[in-house]
This record gives sequence, structure tokens and C-alpha cells, in this order.
Amino acid sequence: KYLFNLSFFQNLSEEDYEYMEQFYASKTCNTSSLTKSDTPSPFTSMRPALCNLESVKDSYLPYHGVLAMVVCGMGTVFNLLNIMVLTHKDMKSNPINLILTGIAVADCLVSIEYIPFTFHMYLMNDEDRDPEEMYSLAWGIFLLFHTNFTIMIHTVSIWLTLCLAIWRLLMIQFPTIASRLCTLPRCKTVLALGYGEF
Repeated sequence: KYLFNLSFFQNLSEEDYEYMEQFYASKTCNTSSLTKSDTPSPFTSMRPALCNLESVKDSYLPYHGVLAMVVCGMGTVFNLLNIMVLTHKDMKSNPINLILTGIAVADCLVSIEYIPFTFHMYLMNDEDRDPEEMYSLAWGIFLLFHTNFTIMIHTVSIWLTLCLAIWRLLMIQFPTIASRLCTLPRCKTVLALGYGEF
């Protein structure tokens, strides 16, 4: 019904609106908007069971906090080990290792930053907890930081992974050109561009 309120749908006919409502209902597991004259498909009765994942969410939710802490803890430790190995004096002169170090730093930052969020939202989540304490102003400010920081660091990691793939392609397909293009100063420029957007 929200489609009728949007002004950019003014040139559509009633048949177009009905088609869009039918299409939307079939994609969102909502069979209530189908009229009785519609012939149901053999999958209509299965649709609510297939699309309703509330039971999966409810059964997984008690374990999410603990699993997230384990993944973040292990991710932090292993990324720190990657950083230690890749910044060794023998390895940090290789441009590829420098990009891998940048990816490890980004992933380590994401893991570290997710720990307080998980602790506050999932591990401290008990029945006696005051909602005013759970959703305080300080927590709202942290959530604003958490949302932006996570997105930005993920973007940096994706950018560096893409650059790493391009550099490896150049080194495999064009080894003579790669020795001139894939230099250490250019690698530092790629890292600066990746973290500079942050």
C-alpha cells in the first residue's frame, strides 16, 4: 500500500500497481495480500515455513555473544601474529607483505572494536538490566562511533584486498612490467590511500 503514496509512480496504471503488489507479496513471504481468485502455486503453503527464520534467530541468539567473543579474541591474536611476522626486517621490504600487513591491521581493529559492543549488547543482556543504562547517551555515542568505524575499516580492508589482487595479477601476467609498477613507494601510496579515506 505504500506504493500509492510515492509521487514517482504517478504514470503507472492500476494493473501495474496490482502486479507490483503481487510481486512484492511473493518476495516477502506475505501471502495475505493475494486475492482468493489467484491460483496458489504448489510452494505457497511452504513459503511461510521457508521464510520464517525467527526460530533460528531465537535459538542462536544466546550463543552469539560467546561465539562473537571467541571469534574476535582469536581474530585479534592471529592478526597480531600476522603483523609481527609480516613486519619482520626480512619481510617488510616486500610490497605484497606490506599490503598484507595493512589488511591484518584493519581486521585486527575491527575485531578489537567489536568486543565492547558484544559485551554490552549480548553478554550483559540479562532480565534485571535497566533499559536506561543499556541505552544511555554514552552508549548511543559509542554506537555512532561503532557503526562508522566498522564500515570505514571494512572499506579499507576491501580496498587493500582489491589492490592485493591487482598486484598479484600484474606479477603473474606481466612480470616484466610488475617490477617497475609494484614498488615499495607505490605500495606505501596504496596504503596511504586506503587508510587516508578513514
